[in-house]
Amino acid sequence: MHILVYGFSGKILGGIETFILNMNEHMSCDCIFDYIIDGDICVYSERIKQRGGSIHFVPGVKKHPLGYVCQFIKTLKEQKAKGTNVLYIQLFSMANMLPALLAKWLGFKVILHAHNNGLQNKNRLYKLIHDFGKALTKHMNFIRFTNSSLSSDFMFGKGIKSELIYNAIDDTKFSFSLAVRDKVRTEQGCGNNTVVGFVGRFMLQKNPVFMIQVFAEMLKKQPNSELWIVGEGELKESMLQEVERQGITNSVKWLGRRNDVEQLMQGMDLLLQPSLFEGLGIVLIEAQGTGLPVVTSAKVVPPEAKASERIRFQSLDSTPNEWATACIKMAANQTDRAKADLPDYFKIDKEAKRLEQLLGSYSA
Repeated sequence: MHILVYGFSGKILGGIETFILNMNEHMSCDCIFDYIIDGDICVYSERIKQRGGSIHFVPGVKKHPLGYVCQFIKTLKEQKAKGTNVLYIQLFSMANMLPALLAKWLGFKVILHAHNNGLQNKNRLYKLIHDFGKALTKHMNFIRFTNSSLSSDFMFGKGIKSELIYNAIDDTKFSFSLAVRDKVRTEQGCGNNTVVGFVGRFMLQKNPVFMIQVFAEMLKKQPNSELWIVGEGELKESMLQEVERQGITNSVKWLGRRNDVEQLMQGMDLLLQPSLFEGLGIVLIEAQGTGLPVVTSAKVVPPEAKASERIRFQSLDSTPNEWATACIKMAANQTDRAKADLPDYFKIDKEAKRLEQLLGSYSA
């Protein structure tokens, strides 16, 4: 069974790219994902090839719209001739519905998977195009997946039926170990400090400048605190300026992109993620898998992100000082982290098999 996947960036290995790759790697060898990617590079091509998948590049739709359409049609026809009949589209917005419409026209079964409940691009024209795509496809016969009810409502409209696919993780990888915690904290030289962590791309959605303001208030109340920032992104300069403005440079560690997030989380005492919107927030699930307390945004982060009692939803209308008070209270609860256990639907070995069965039912 070959499933054709579209909607990834080939330039970065982001959260959705990681999630889909991980899910496929926990499926049987009979389920192979092939990919259509805009541009001419794919930084995770080796992982795709190790699973037996292929990569098909198309020109960027903005720079070469005609070339994009022609190459997309050519690729779809070639894959259909080989027996592939499902196009599985990962959605961050409804702004580009061309792939879905072209695939439908060529006789593919089209799956739209909603991954977000807000727009990173705040341009008014972009929002209008998103709204048009949403209205255009609202009553079309597409198969719809989502990672939360908020994402489904945002992408497809309220009342539109969609299948909930949980953003599952490898829970064994994230299980808490005191030995790992001690090792990480020794390496980082944090002593008995309270460690606040932030994990994600430095972008508007993640609200990183506000996160720094919250930590600065927390530091006033609890001076033996430090902040570990994991990730990179376009807002780094703004974040650096805020750290300097707050006078907290010596209490902030910039850890960059890391391949050992599951270990770093075990060394932390709190995950602080004041996102402006989230489809689900897979990092929130990972943190709860390690028993790490979490403070994140109320209403804009879906209730499905609550995988344990170690998560607190704080209003974005609250002041940084109020957020800081909530953080201190949550960070104080480090008991029984080794007993943390996620619900089965957040365990990737189970959810990946369920997704494979669903895909198989549509590709038959």
